[in-house]
Amino acid sequence: MGIETGTAILLSAGFSGATALASGAAQSRAHKYNQAMSQQAAAEKRQVAAYQAEQKRKEDEKLMGRMRARMGSSGLDATSGSSLALLKTTAEDANRDYRQILRNGAVAANALEGEAGLQGMYASNAMTSGIMGAAGAVADGAFAYKAYTEK
Repeated sequence: MGIETGTAILLSAGFSGATALASGAAQSRAHKYNQAMSQQAAAEKRQVAAYQAEQKRKEDEKLMGRMRARMGSSGLDATSGSSLALLKTTAEDANRDYRQILRNGAVAANALEGEAGLQGMYASNAMTSGIMGAAGAVADGAFAYKAYTEK
């Protein structure tokens, strides 16, 4: 003996609804994972940029020290004239490089944070889609059952 048609209609609607809900939940979890990975990558970009900028600053400090030492050993006055202008230009270039490294890291991190925001939105939309799909499947089943019972 088989399942009655009315029962089959209701079971089918229930399974369809559950499938839509499960699919929405799975997609939502995937987007939340992507969101977390983008946030982590953004933080890492900022950390790497900070480290690279600090390494560059240390290199430039050593360079400035070597320049002053060579000027001193050559008898040049590092506090005036072209020697001072050279040190000043070198220091300005070093500062600009330091800031550019940080800026590049911030730009990359901001892009990843924007992607994280989108992934969060996608997660919400996927869950809403699953809920709406489940509600639609149940409603379709209810209408089909009603039509069947009114024959």
